[in-house]
Amino acid sequence: MKKREIVYKNEKLNLIPIMDAVFIFIFFLLFSIQLIKLYEIEMDAPIVNEVPQVSQTDEDPLSLRVKIKKGLYVVTKGIDETEIKRFDSFEDKALDELNLFIWEVKKKYPNEKDVIVSPNPMIAYDAIVKVIDAVKIRPAGEVDQEVNFKGKEIFLGKKMFNNIALEPLN
Repeated sequence: MKKREIVYKNEKLNLIPIMDAVFIFIFFLLFSIQLIKLYEIEMDAPIVNEVPQVSQTDEDPLSLRVKIKKGLYVVTKGIDETEIKRFDSFEDKALDELNLFIWEVKKKYPNEKDVIVSPNPMIAYDAIVKVIDAVKIRPAGEVDQEVNFKGKEIFLGKKMFNNIALEPLN
C-alpha cells in the first residue's frame, strides 16, 4: 500500500469582498448622520443686586417686555405688564414694524437699557434671534441722533437696548 501525501496549498484570504462591505457601510454611515448647526446668542447675563435700587424719581421703571407668541408679538411695559402695542403677524414686515416701534420707545426713554424677551416655548429659535436683533439694533433707515431728555442731550447710537434678558421658558 502506498501512502498518500497530503499537500496543503497556501491560499491567500480574499479581502476584496470584506473591503467592499466596509466601504458600503461607511457610505451609509455618512449619509445617515445628522448635521447640526450650533448657534450662540451674544448676550450679557442679567445683573443681580443683593439690595434693590430704589429710584430717586417718582417715575415707574419702563420694564419693557417683548412677548413672542404663536403668530404675534406683544410689547408691554411696567410691572403690571400693560400692553402698549401688538403685532399680529409673524412676517418680516411685522418684525420691521416692531423694530421701528422699539426705536420710538427708545427715543422717549433714552436712559433705559433693559428689555426682557419672553418667548413661548413652542417658538422657533430663529424667531427669537430676529426679535433680539429688532430690539437691540436701531432700524436701518434711521441715523444717530441726540434726544433732549429732562434738559440733557442724550446720544442715541446704533444700539438701542443693550441689556437683553431672556425670560426662562415655562
